[in-house]
Amino acid sequence: MLTAFIRAAIIYLVVIVVFRAMGKRQVGQIQPYELILVIMVADFASSPLEGSGTPLINGILPIFALVLINSIITIITYKSQKLKSIVNGKPTVLVHNGKIDVNEMKKQAFSVSDLLEELRLGGFSDITGVGCAILESSGKLSIFPISQKRPLSPKDVNIKPDYETVDLTLIVDGKVQRNNLSFGKVSESWLMGLLKDFGAKPDEILLLTLTSSGVAHMQKKDASEPITQKKVLSPSEVVW
Repeated sequence: MLTAFIRAAIIYLVVIVVFRAMGKRQVGQIQPYELILVIMVADFASSPLEGSGTPLINGILPIFALVLINSIITIITYKSQKLKSIVNGKPTVLVHNGKIDVNEMKKQAFSVSDLLEELRLGGFSDITGVGCAILESSGKLSIFPISQKRPLSPKDVNIKPDYETVDLTLIVDGKVQRNNLSFGKVSESWLMGLLKDFGAKPDEILLLTLTSSGVAHMQKKDASEPITQKKVLSPSEVVW
């Protein structure tokens, strides 16, 4: 029993290393050759777990061989756009100015019902409002509206909004995010002073964030407490 547990733990750690080496991609974003890698890794990883008579190395060595081959293919496709298009395929335009390209649909084995479903998921109920729909090499459909139906931007009405970026997370579930403090060029002593102004301790806080406009948002773990907001930085002090 202990041997089976140890073998499973080793295989699990090996598989984690393999998928970390593939990078941070979602399942829907992996390329065809990477999908094959996933399937083969799963097969090799399961073989040593089927019985203690199968040497562990018989499962680990093929997995690392696959990782090596995958790394070589990735490097080659990174340097050669021609080979990349052969291995990964090319993006294909399925809709242009509201008109479906029937020939490309047939080549990609993409049915009209599949296309309409993807458009609905993308928020397009009317195909005439689609300026361009591109089937990416990953299989994901990128959809762009025609210019007359795209959302209005500040530039369209000559408005210049203030700088805006993601909120800086300072405390999550009572834990100070020290890496973010460093990234935002604010000190821990500054944070403690802010908490003193709020009348709170770190372990009492569910979430404390800082917006790019310099406003702190604090929510305590106690659901009965209201969310607190306070302007704590000037625009010139926001550096992230």
